[in-house]
Amino acid sequence: MTMNTDASPAFYEQVSNTCELILNRKTEQAFSNLDALLRERPNAPELLYLVGLAAVTMEEYGRALSFIEEAHNQDPDCFEYAEVLANLHVRVGNLNEGVYFAKLSTTLEPHPKVHNLIPSDFTNFFTSLENTAIPRHMAFGTVSLNRHEYEIAVREFERHIMLSPNDVQALTSYSEACQKIGKFEKAISAIQKATELAPDDENAHFQAGRLSQAIGVEKPAEYHFGKVAELSEDEPKLVAATLALAGNLTGANADTLQPIEDALARTLKDKPGLPVEAVPSRERKERIHVGYVCNSLWDQDAAALLEPILELHDRSRFEVFMYQQTQGRSAYIQHLNNVADFDRRLWELEDEIASIIVSGDEIDVLVNVNAPEPNNRISLFALAPSVIQVGYLGMGFGLKMPGITHVLCDPLTED
Repeated sequence: MTMNTDASPAFYEQVSNTCELILNRKTEQAFSNLDALLRERPNAPELLYLVGLAAVTMEEYGRALSFIEEAHNQDPDCFEYAEVLANLHVRVGNLNEGVYFAKLSTTLEPHPKVHNLIPSDFTNFFTSLENTAIPRHMAFGTVSLNRHEYEIAVREFERHIMLSPNDVQALTSYSEACQKIGKFEKAISAIQKATELAPDDENAHFQAGRLSQAIGVEKPAEYHFGKVAELSEDEPKLVAATLALAGNLTGANADTLQPIEDALARTLKDKPGLPVEAVPSRERKERIHVGYVCNSLWDQDAAALLEPILELHDRSRFEVFMYQQTQGRSAYIQHLNNVADFDRRLWELEDEIASIIVSGDEIDVLVNVNAPEPNNRISLFALAPSVIQVGYLGMGFGLKMPGITHVLCDPLTED
């Protein structure tokens, strides 16, 4: 692991003592020690970790993640930092990140100088996983589904459904996973049961519509997409994905699409406006800043599509930003981030904060390459953090979508 070669044994002893104080909830004395240590070594990863650990004891998990991830970034070979991040991420529901750090920690070495860095209840990742609000098989199924590991997702959801046969969320996700690997009979059976159990669940109707469209039965697809529009009160991203898919139905017309468009406007009506800190950049720069927002970076096809686009920008005229809406990490994501000049993770940020980041990057052109999935960021585009916002390649987010000013498409996919 990375060592502070100029740190004295006394420093590590103080770190150990301060950690013990934090773990014993002797907060005032611990912060007094930390203040003194931070004045001496403000950027030491051990101290960043201790600040994060103190935040854990105060249940300020967002702050804890921020500090401990910075400690990990400075010392990526330290087992303790990765292990605590794994446990902390799953406890707050970031399952993909939790699994990533859990796997990573198995390859790392413990801190050579300080041996009491991990709270006792953070020493077992699987215990943390079982302590999440989501049961274990449901959690693993959800993670696998998000990672496009559909066979594993199907297996985990089946195990969960054996224990909780009427879990609508599990049935809906199971249907999606089965659809992805062509097990259409199981997908149909699961989503039929989900919509029967919860006829007012818009997520179940979205999956039912998507599945109906995939197997070529358009009338049921229209019905279920209409139910999403009828039921959704505060889910603009789900409604936007519904509109994008419904627009591709061969029989789609104004009667089909107008209620969904109205629902999208309704769900966005009371959303906060663009923060004053996120006013779009209009300053002429030496190079044009182009940002791509994508929610399908796990997908090989999406990666193959995006790679040449990112790579072939003339760097004498453009700076390229990759805004990641895909949870977790993969070789595809890492490669695309390397091809871009800058990468940002948006999936864990609220729209207002994300818009401030886009504005801070002085983005001139923001490109929507999201697939029509419920985790698209149409609500971010609706805030208009960039002057020019582009719908790209017929993804279904065309000129009828909030905030889109231009499209790259053919006439059939303009809207």
